[in-house]
Parts: sequence; structure tokens; C-alpha cells
Amino acid sequence: MAAVLGARMSQTIVGTHSLPIDRTIFWTDSRTVLSWLQSDQHRFKQFVAFRVGEILEITGSRDWRWVPTKQNIADVLTKWGRGPPLENDSEWIHGPSMLYHPSDQWPTTEPVEETQEEVRGVVLFHAVVEAETISSWSKLIRVTATVVRFVSNCRRKKNGLPTVTSRRSEHQRRITTVEYSAERKPLQQEELQKAETILWRQAQFDSFPDEMSALTKNRQRSPGEPLEKIEKSSSLYKRSPVLDEEGVLRVRGRLEKNEELPFDKRFPIILSGRHDITKKLILHYHNKFGHANRETVFNELRQKFWIPKARSAIRQATKECMWCKVNRCKPCVPMMAPLPVQRTTPHLRPFSAVGVDYLGPVEVSVGRRKEKRWIAVFTCMAVRAVHLDVVHSLSTQSCLMAIRRFACKRGAPEQIFSDNATCFRGADAVIRKSIRNINEECAEKLISAVTSWHFNPPGTPHMGGIWERMVRSVKEALKAFDDGRKLTDEILSTSLAEAEDMINTRPLTYIPQEAADEEAITPNHFLRGTVTSADMLLEESVDYAQALHNVFKRSEYLANKMWERWLKEYLPSLNHRTKWFEDRKSLKVGDLVFVVDGKNRKNWVRGIVQDVVQGSDGRIRQADVKTADGKVHRRAVANLAVLEIEAGNTGSSEGDTGCYGQGIVHTTVQ
Repeated sequence: MAAVLGARMSQTIVGTHSLPIDRTIFWTDSRTVLSWLQSDQHRFKQFVAFRVGEILEITGSRDWRWVPTKQNIADVLTKWGRGPPLENDSEWIHGPSMLYHPSDQWPTTEPVEETQEEVRGVVLFHAVVEAETISSWSKLIRVTATVVRFVSNCRRKKNGLPTVTSRRSEHQRRITTVEYSAERKPLQQEELQKAETILWRQAQFDSFPDEMSALTKNRQRSPGEPLEKIEKSSSLYKRSPVLDEEGVLRVRGRLEKNEELPFDKRFPIILSGRHDITKKLILHYHNKFGHANRETVFNELRQKFWIPKARSAIRQATKECMWCKVNRCKPCVPMMAPLPVQRTTPHLRPFSAVGVDYLGPVEVSVGRRKEKRWIAVFTCMAVRAVHLDVVHSLSTQSCLMAIRRFACKRGAPEQIFSDNATCFRGADAVIRKSIRNINEECAEKLISAVTSWHFNPPGTPHMGGIWERMVRSVKEALKAFDDGRKLTDEILSTSLAEAEDMINTRPLTYIPQEAADEEAITPNHFLRGTVTSADMLLEESVDYAQALHNVFKRSEYLANKMWERWLKEYLPSLNHRTKWFEDRKSLKVGDLVFVVDGKNRKNWVRGIVQDVVQGSDGRIRQADVKTADGKVHRRAVANLAVLEIEAGNTGSSEGDTGCYGQGIVHTTVQ
């Protein structure tokens, strides 16, 4: 107060004196006052801060100097029972004797050490808890609340006040065991709310340091000191941010006068979507509402918080939800593969390359008993013709005999494509074994019959779509011929012959209604030259009397004509893709995957990719997966759902009931 009075008196004297005064020097024997004047007044308590600010408004910090107490004549009045010396030669009348000497002989102001007196009590939290090391929001709150309780207990213990302890007896408290030391008094609601406030402030100081600094200075400014303004370039400028009583940054919108609304809705808390604390909060709401869609999470968050680009933040945060990764992962199907060469090569004998599949079983009456029959469906890869045959069992021998009957009627196929059925695998093994055992002549015949057998991975019907579609057509044809009579082997064979002819008569191309003089090409055109008569493919204006004077040349001409139309009309229709238009993320060795087998998702088997297999276009189409039983299975990429888990990521679990995390606490208490 003496320094304040001195500053006020000097202001009065200078203002009323007519003589010009170049400089005013103030003397004090209080090092504490000098320390305050050379420090930031905002650090001190309100009483001291206001008076230091007033002194510095009138004077400068360099105008103040230190004088020893013995040479300070003002100190005489502070002595009890003594008045000022009023003699003519006293320093009280003539002034301090030191002022009669040159200024270089005045008392030297020694370096003033910074004083902690009257400093405002501040608790600085630097990363109270590292949010990225905590798995969930609820656990983060409990860890932070526990740290706050620890700091509070330290203060209360220092001041001799009772601390928040566990509910143990005095005898138990004397026993320092792991069992008893793990017991804690449950966290109170007030402690959890205080922890939330600390986390919000921490996130705001990390995300909006300039805005928080400006608003904090405005709250602590001295009278007359100008306000700090938010930059117009700030993302919060249009939200008119303010600090509440607890120092939390909030939006000041147009609903502030509506007292009926909750405080949080009128003044939403501002959080950055990029901060780890906000991500934990979003995941908490995501889990709370049953892993609901993003709009539900967005609607619930906006009741209390304002997050810039909230939908984008929600989308990024929910991608890290482990439950969603496990229960909503989908296979990464690559772009639809190019057609195999066997489907796009012209001028090949029909059934040179065939796909084979089974249909059934179908029950037939044999005397008084019922027996099962299966239907072998052979389809030409190029002209889409079908050949149907009855198979009496699913054994390898039945499959071999069906192939022999097919070869006798349609010619030996050079390549056979099928799925991974056991009977097909067995037939392939028997054929290969027979080639090694029988004599050279038979081997040559068998090799010409079956050059190679190609198998699709298990559970990949899309890779055999060409014969799967024919199986469907056969089923529809058999339904059309079903007249309700008791089915016998003879009736079944007749029905298959009619179904085969009906399917092979279907058009492969679209013919406009205006083209009345043409007919669509069908598989039968390649099998027997025409549907009913060879003349239907010939143009009436063509004179074949001289050009085609024998049957051989006539047949050759018809064959070339059909293949020419096949190239012009049918082949271009296969060029476009119907789905899987773009490339997806490719599998790589070491990926954790689910083997999608059509069962309930909970029963999907997990495995690790051991090797990948590229298709003809260089894209990864198949992979070898090692499962928990130690076996390695080859599966198509379309049947593998990748679990996108980063190394060391344990995911988030809101069900964790532990009270302590791996948070690192850095606190400074003053």
C-alpha cells in the first residue's frame, strides 16, 4: 500500500507542478515489492495483482530502486512509540543524506530474487492422463478421477485434514498386502464429473491453444486492460466461444436466453474431432447405443457437444471399433476377372472345354423301392451347349462312367472345369493313377480324353457361374416337364433329353424384331448346323448352286458363318462387367482373416494368410489360409474377410471394469 500511495502522490505532484520533471525515482526497502513490480501481475492474487497493475500504470518498473532499511527515513514512522525527528539538521527535514552525493554513489540495487509470496495458487496439468494409452472413455474417466483424488488427498494430508480412504478397518489398514491395498472407496459422482471437466479442458488446450489463451487472459485482465480477440481466421470465430465458470470452452449461440433448455444445450462444449479424448468420447456413444449408425451418434453428441466436422470425426472414430471390425467385416472381392480363354476362343469343337456339375438327388421308382439319381450337367465353355446324363451315385466310379459316356457322344474334352466336390477330386485322382498304370496305348487315348482337370476353391460358386447357371436352367426345364406321374429311370432319361434339346435351342444373342429374315444363333447351330433346317441360316439371295456344289463345302460354309456371327453378336455381349467394377485392397501374407463359409458369423473360422495366388490378370484371386487346427486351406479372396487390426492395437472395450490404466501422470502443484 505504501508503494501505491507513493505512486498516487507522485502523479498528483507532477500533475499540479509547473516545473518540467524528467524522471521520478521511487525508493523502497522491500525486495518483495520490487519482485512484484518486475513480474507479471496476473500471477498474483487479486488484491496484489490490482495494486501492482495500478503502480505500473503510473510508473515504470525501472523507476523503482532499493534502499537499505537504515537509510530509509520513512522507516522511522514505523517504529512504535517514536515520532519523526524534527530538528533543523535532521534528514526528515533536509532529505536523505545519500541524495546529496552523486548518483553513482547511491545504494546499489542488488539483483532481486523472484518471490513466491502472494502468488496465485495454480494446479498445472500437463497430460494428466495420456488418452491414447487408455482403451475406453469410461476407463479414462475413472483413471483421471483416481488421479484427482490422489492429488486431493495429498493436499488434505498436508493441511492436516482427513483423506478419502478405503472402507477398511483399522486393523486391515495396518496390514500392507496386495489384497487390501487393491481396495478402494468407490469413486463419487462429483469426482467423475470433475474428471470429465479436466479432460475437456485438456482436449481444448491441446486443440485450440490460441483461443483458450486469449479467453483466459480476458478473465484475468486488470481494469482498463484491452480485451484479447479471437482471430477471424480461427475455426471458432463464428461460434463466439466463451469460458464457463470451470474454464471449459463453450459455444455462445442464440439460445442462451432460453432458460427452459439445459445449460449444455444452450452452451455446447467445444471439442476437436482429431483429439484422442474426443475419439474415445465418440466411441463411448457408439457403444452406448448398440453400435448404431452414425446419425444416431451424431444426434446424441450434438445435445451436449459441438465438434467441427462432426460426421467426419464420427466416421473416422467408429472405424476403430473392434466389435464392428469383427462383426461387420466383409470380403474384399477384387475386380471381376477376365473371362478364361476357353470361353472366348472361336473355331473350337463344341465341348472341347467343359464345365461339369451335379444336380439332385432325384427320386425314381425301381419296382417297389425308391432310389436316388443325380444328373450330371456338362456345359460347353464356348458355345454354352449342355449335355445331360443320369448318374446313379456320387462315387468316383459313377463319375468316371458318366465322363466316358459323354466322351463317346460328344467327343473327348480337352479340359474339364468343376468345383471341389469329392467325387470330382476322386475321379481326377483315379484318372491320373490310371495313366501311370495302364499301357502306353491306353494312356495316349486317356490323355486325349482328359488333358487337365481344373478345380475351383471350395465355396466359390461365382467362379463356376457358367455351369451353375446351366444347373438352374435344367431345374426350370424339368419343372416344365413334370406332369405329376411317378418318375422312373426311363421317364427321367426322356425328360433330360427333352430338357437338353430345349436348353440348346435357346438364343445366345438378341435379334431385333425388324430383322425378320434372321434368327438368333443357338447352341444347336454349333452341334448340328441348325435348329431344324440348315437352310434357315442361309441368305436367300446367295446362289449356292455353283459355290457350294458338295455337302462338305456346304457344311464348312455354314460353320464359318455361325462362328462369324458368334464373334460379331455373342462375344461382344460378354465384354461388360455386371458387378465388382473396381479394385479393392489386396490380401497380403500375414493378414488375419475370417473364412466366410455361409454359416452364422459367430462360427466363422479365423486364420492367417500364408500365401497368395494371382489370377491370369495379375490380381490376387486365391490365398492359402492357416487355421487354428494347423491345417492350410486354399480359399478364394471372395470368401475371406480381412480383420484390419494394426500391430499392437488391442481395440476398445467399454466393458472393462478395471479402475487403473496405463496413463502417465505429470502434475505440478503450487
